Amino acid sequence: MILLILKQIRVHQWIKNFLILAPLLFSGKLFDTNSIFLSLLTFFAFSFAASSIYVLNDIKDVESDRKHPIKQKRPLASGKLPMATAVASAIVCILLTVSILAYIGDFKLSMIIVAYCAINILYSLYLKHISIVDCIVISIGFELRILAGCEGIHVQPSDFILVVTFFLALLLAFIKRKGELKVLDKGAHGHRKALSGYSIKLLDTYIYSCTTMTLISYMFYTIDSSTIAIIGADILKYSLVLVVYGLFRFIQLTDIDKYQGEGDPTTLIYHDRGLQLTIVLFLLYIVFCFYY
Repeated sequence: MILLILKQIRVHQWIKNFLILAPLLFSGKLFDTNSIFLSLLTFFAFSFAASSIYVLNDIKDVESDRKHPIKQKRPLASGKLPMATAVASAIVCILLTVSILAYIGDFKLSMIIVAYCAINILYSLYLKHISIVDCIVISIGFELRILAGCEGIHVQPSDFILVVTFFLALLLAFIKRKGELKVLDKGAHGHRKALSGYSIKLLDTYIYSCTTMTLISYMFYTIDSSTIAIIGADILKYSLVLVVYGLFRFIQLTDIDKYQGEGDPTTLIYHDRGLQLTIVLFLLYIVFCFYY
């Protein structure tokens, strides 16, 4: 039962929330114990809030999920997890979020997480049915993760990092829609209204555009004078090699159907050694740049 609950609240998708820890790394506070503690609290507060939204969304869409070739395997849709247990798990997640935020005592951080929940409720009810808007809303959710991470340790977010995050998240959202079109095929439009506004060719255009904007934005961040001033040397730009490979490898995997339209495509990180190695090398190089 515990494993079913963990799967239902989608702990495996908490990987997206590691973005909350990015400000800790890029602000020079990685070895500050108080900042680490606050970042972890923010991470769990956001993660439990996101999990509650996942569960509530699955409760709302349980009937349509049962008609989906992949989503029908989810604990609630498959009938393995009772509805009452799903509702209880959502309530527990909400209570944990409120408890952590009350302990932190940061009103602005609380409002960021409330905004995330509100936007996702609107997404679940209305916005996910509107093409393009549905993906932009997903991107805003990632922006709020960055803002939450910054507020958690009281640092100002970099404009370039916010731009990079927006286009990277938009890229992931369009890849997700492409995966859904492939899996559902002719039944795609009946499962999700927004899919009627997409085609594989159109989504490929969006994906290429977002990839370009992500890389350009990150490049400008690495050579920005304020970034160089923080590091003390013009060396962050060399990390662009790893970023290029990581993005291209990720797109390659989704294009050869390693991603099957279930959940979030970022879960590919769990399965591909190339992506895992690239992320580790990137993080090590960032630590080297900012701390040595």
